[in-house]
Amino acid sequence: MTFDGSMRVFLTFVLLGMPAVGVASYFRVKSGQPLPPKLRRYRAVIVLQIFIISFTIIVAKRNAVEIFGPIWPSLWSWALAAAYMVLIGLSLRRGFRRLSEQRKERARILLPDDEAQFRLWIIISVLAGLSEECAYRGLAYAAVSHQLRSGALGVAICSTAFGIAHMLQGWRGVLGTFLMALVFHALVFLTAGLYMPIAIHIVYDLVVGYLGMRMLIPPAKTVVAPAQAGSQGGL
Repeated sequence: MTFDGSMRVFLTFVLLGMPAVGVASYFRVKSGQPLPPKLRRYRAVIVLQIFIISFTIIVAKRNAVEIFGPIWPSLWSWALAAAYMVLIGLSLRRGFRRLSEQRKERARILLPDDEAQFRLWIIISVLAGLSEECAYRGLAYAAVSHQLRSGALGVAICSTAFGIAHMLQGWRGVLGTFLMALVFHALVFLTAGLYMPIAIHIVYDLVVGYLGMRMLIPPAKTVVAPAQAGSQGGL
């Protein structure tokens, strides 16, 4: 199998460009530079995710690469996945409670604060599950493993790039995302397709966003009621 120039551009973007953006974002936050408002960042992420999934599908079709897989997972596989997500949700809930204040502040940079942001977060979660699984576990893995003639190297390279692309979450986030990538690759091998990893990825992001919104909101500032304000002003 030979690939055209669009595949080289795609691999450069996914395996080098996206990690470079992740590293730049990490050092920008670490340096204390202000970030754009969260709603604006969320909209930009949505546009980027739409670009990634569109670019991936176009390049896959041009190079005759099947990325989704021909087999729909069995019912028992979905049942196991649902049980796994329940356990993950409980683990995340405990994990949020144990976060240090520094890590909570970093999480607040990424996660939604209110219902309006969470509505955009839902869109981001769906698009991220589709775009990132198709790009990293689908097309990039197929191309790299074929060119290097090694599935193990394909998994290692794609998982490393995927982890570094999420470096805004910090070094622990890079490691955690790398390990999740390995799990998603294993699911691709076990189910012979991307359907299960896409679904779990979407649900995971939704759970993280929801729990973050509920558990990481800073304490509300004390607001003086109008009646109290008036009485205090007259003293």
